Amino acid sequence: MNYFTLKTLGRRFGKLQLSIIMPYYYAVRMGRQTGIYTTWAECKKQVDGVVARFKKFPTLEEAQEFMTTSDPRDAGKTRKFNATPTENNTGNKRKNEEDHEDLGKRSKQDYDPDRVVVYTDGCCFSNGRRGAKGGIGVYWSDGDPRNVSESLEGLPTNQRAELNAAIRALEIATKKSCINKLEIRTDSMYTLNAVTKWMNGWKKNGFKTAKGTNVKNRDDIMKLYGLCQKIDVKWTHVRGHQGHKGNEKADELAKKGAEL
Repeated sequence: MNYFTLKTLGRRFGKLQLSIIMPYYYAVRMGRQTGIYTTWAECKKQVDGVVARFKKFPTLEEAQEFMTTSDPRDAGKTRKFNATPTENNTGNKRKNEEDHEDLGKRSKQDYDPDRVVVYTDGCCFSNGRRGAKGGIGVYWSDGDPRNVSESLEGLPTNQRAELNAAIRALEIATKKSCINKLEIRTDSMYTLNAVTKWMNGWKKNGFKTAKGTNVKNRDDIMKLYGLCQKIDVKWTHVRGHQGHKGNEKADELAKKGAEL
């Protein structure tokens, strides 16, 4: 085996090793089931044959940021994505309807008369750019004086807006309404995972990511987590811009807040 053959094999092996160490993250912001997936096969199941918005990223942080970005184009998107154009669209649509989580039906099965439901949402216009403006929305019910539409204080980002919308809902629940059991419905997987999935690991690691960098939005996350310890909180993820009234109302309130 000559030098050039060894050099070629070395380059190929290096690329293979790099692909194993550095996987891609597929963020599905609109589709059958929103979330972040680590393989195209998983992602494809959620977007093929339905109206979808998704993107591949080299890092988890970028994928999370995409998931919490408010894009007005999402609401107006109507064209279905087809990974295999020869498939029957009608069949795909039917499957999509079967896979879609019906919150109304699920609520009847898990109905708890003592648990109050609230929808939260955050938005940031021109996220990541100069002149960005953020807003938070909290929706309890039509005409409820507890509904919130406020501008976001501090650094305007989508993630901070989502976190602070949930914080505002919990502040109202614990300080003004004396609510003991609350269900927060949000379209932000970042917010939900931050307090239910990632918090324990962050605390053990001194609030460092797997790469050793500081966890972003630590103060907001800690404040949200602290409020969650005061009452019984149930977190429910809803897909944004999918016709859930409460989510749409919270979105409207957040956008109005960003314009204040």
